[in-house]
Amino acid sequence: MIELVLSGTDASILSLISIVFTILSLILLFIFGLRLRKWKKTYIRMMKGKESRNLEELILEVREKIAEQDDRLASNQEQMSKLLQAIRTMKNKMGIIRYPAFSGEGSDLSFSVALIDEEKNGVVITALHTRNESYVYAKPIKEGTSDYPLTPEEKEAINRASAF
Repeated sequence: MIELVLSGTDASILSLISIVFTILSLILLFIFGLRLRKWKKTYIRMMKGKESRNLEELILEVREKIAEQDDRLASNQEQMSKLLQAIRTMKNKMGIIRYPAFSGEGSDLSFSVALIDEEKNGVVITALHTRNESYVYAKPIKEGTSDYPLTPEEKEAINRASAF
């Protein structure tokens, strides 16, 4: 056996070093305890409302929900695309102009109404009113013009609808 003989100063230095290491160990133990408590609170908060399930099950559940949301998003985008296409072809632009059709007769009871879509396709409807009779005409519009002659009032109605 080997015996170690220490003098008084060596023993006190060794004691001092062991006390310092002990204090450092206690400080580190306290810090790790605080961190562990924080992680435990986070874990409990994360697992709140869940039965005793492990983290892997939760991650798989979240992944499934994300996949479902991705499917819904794709479906919504497809529906939105269809709606936008339908809106482009809707006759949602309207221009109207009222005027006296025949000078000296009546007031501005005659009118032209243009109903067109984004590409200026649609119809222009003209109603001519006299004291004794009324006439109604409809002319198809394609790209802002018609195969039928357009009156200045009908052209104005189309321009107003285009500006809408």
